[in-house]
Parts: sequence; structure tokens; C-alpha cells
Amino acid sequence: MTNYNKYEALLIFKSNFENEGLDGVLAKVEGDFKNNNAKIFRIDKVGRKKLAYEIQKSREGLIAVVGFEAEGASIKPLTAILNLNEELIRVVILRNDDLDVSKPFIVTPVTGREPREMRGGRGGGGRGGRDNREGGRPPRRPRQEDGAEEGNFQEEAHVE
Repeated sequence: MTNYNKYEALLIFKSNFENEGLDGVLAKVEGDFKNNNAKIFRIDKVGRKKLAYEIQKSREGLIAVVGFEAEGASIKPLTAILNLNEELIRVVILRNDDLDVSKPFIVTPVTGREPREMRGGRGGGGRGGRDNREGGRPPRRPRQEDGAEEGNFQEEAHVE
């Protein structure tokens, strides 16, 4: 008896085609799942979304979430086959044994970054800069002008 686990696959497609084109690509991807003995129970088309960061020179993509059951050993070959698809820019497959088949998937929108003032300054580590230290480093010693300080390696010229 084979042991099937429940999985969710987040598929991000290139955004250069419309929803009608997405249906054709999803049919091809669905065939890839079935060829790897995966039983699909849901495909949700989330739609066009702005990505949090650039992936393969794309700032937005068409997102679909696939719920399926498969053997654990078939996930690695399935991922390899999906990554060969040129329309897909990212594939993420997660095991989710608590997946409720009757409820739709929820994909939250990406929010913008917080303002620069809230993130901290350059290299300050969130402290607000070097001048803001409490107790920090003591002040420098005053320089000695005569060069007789210990550790001064200047050579004297020898006259013969």
C-alpha cells in the first residue's frame, strides 16, 4: 500500500500572457502532475500579483496554487520537471497534512516596505549612527609632536 501525503504547490508564472493563456499552461502543468502519480484535488488561480522581489527579471507574476496528494518520493522528480517549464518562474511545494480540501487557499497580498526612517540608517545597526553611543569609546590621546613616542620606527640617517 502506498502512502500519499497532501501537498500545496505555489506556482508563479511569467506575467506576459493573459488568463486565457494561463489556462493552457495550467493544463500542461496538470499533465506533469498526473504523469508523476499525483492526484490533484484543487487548482486555484489567484491572478496577477506584484512580487515582493524580482525573480528572473520579473516584478509581477500570475499565481496559481495547486492542492494535490502524492507519494513523498515523487516530489523531487515533479519539482525538476516543473522547473523545466519556461513559463514558470518559481515553484514552491510544501507538505501540508492538515490541508482542508473543502476550503479555498488564501494568498495574502504583498505590502510595501516600511519607510527608510523606520529601518535605521546606514551601517548604524539601528542605533542611529556612530555619534549616538552611550559610554562608547574614550576620546583619542593627544599627539606628541617630537616623535620620541614609543613605537616610532623612523630611522635616523647615519653620517660617516
